Amino acid sequence: MAEERDRARKLGLAALGASSEVPSMCRIAASCALLCADDVAMGMDGLDAVVADARRRGARATAARALLYRAGAALRLHRPDEGLRDLATANRELPLESWHPALAARHVASEIMAQIRCGRLDRARRLAARPLPHTADQGIGWAFLLYAKAELGLVTGEPEGALVLLEECGRLLCARRWKNPMVLPWRCTAAVAHQMLDAPQTAARLRAEEQAVLERWGTGDAVGRMCGQTVEMLAELGVELPRPPVPEQVNVPASSLAGLSQPERDVARLVVEGLANREIADELQVATRTVELRLTKIYRKLGAKGRAELVAHLAPTGRSG
Repeated sequence: MAEERDRARKLGLAALGASSEVPSMCRIAASCALLCADDVAMGMDGLDAVVADARRRGARATAARALLYRAGAALRLHRPDEGLRDLATANRELPLESWHPALAARHVASEIMAQIRCGRLDRARRLAARPLPHTADQGIGWAFLLYAKAELGLVTGEPEGALVLLEECGRLLCARRWKNPMVLPWRCTAAVAHQMLDAPQTAARLRAEEQAVLERWGTGDAVGRMCGQTVEMLAELGVELPRPPVPEQVNVPASSLAGLSQPERDVARLVVEGLANREIADELQVATRTVELRLTKIYRKLGAKGRAELVAHLAPTGRSG
């Protein structure tokens, strides 16, 4: 687990460390890679450096683009007012009508999500209805706009429409091989929509799919925070979610756990019960990263290649109760 994240961090830091030799767009990409690796401080520092350098050179479009990504990072940190300031500054650098259509879609998406988090739903609705160039749907920015409109659908009580948007968002991201949920946690948010529609089994399946991807990228803590913020935002806006069903306790044969430490056994049992890493962390009162590290050791000791194989290895003999 986390090998992709560690590699992204090393490459991103190397690019920013040689900033005088690296083009601005590559430095922006390196900063975004750090953000996706959950190194938010270094990612934002990299974007700040690009903005400062671009302003010295009079490269307004570059500064605007870096500010756009910085606004997205501020939203990830649950600082919507800061995100709105970044977006406003980006507009002063380059008026929105002069942006590339794909970036304009991402700009509008970030502003919609920031306004939702500030409780300004009327403004968010107006932004969602804003016309964009006809080619705006041809870039990855369109996936961000679909996600933002889906969030708006959730907070305004339209989970069915939100699901349609989220599924299309996921299709676009997967088609471009953008698989890290740090880009957009669309499965987690779709699970919330299914929970609102009283479809807990489908919600659980989506969370399990998200968890399987997170095990590769090693960003479970960060995505867990992002999804938790979505739930908190809904609660603050008066949307109550049905409680997910409590998983049945599973009897895992002791012989199947031979060679595992007690903390590893605790994690293994909860995995078999169907809990996601963040839920296991809450249950055991440890960090999600600790759960991920224990799972890595469990996989190695039991020769399992992933979560599904681990559950198959620990196939229960029966259920209690």
